[in-house]
Amino acid sequence: NNGFIHKVAEHRINLLVGYCFVKQSLLPQTTTVYTVLS
Repeated sequence: NNGFIHKVAEHRINLLVGYCFVKQSLLPQTTTVYTVLS
């Protein structure tokens, strides 16, 4: 079924984008906390 494959691919892309977005937004915050604590 072609629609199923497309759905899975779309889901993976969404996961990847979400992961990158979280990484981008969390990294500066973690660095800031690190700087404040040290």
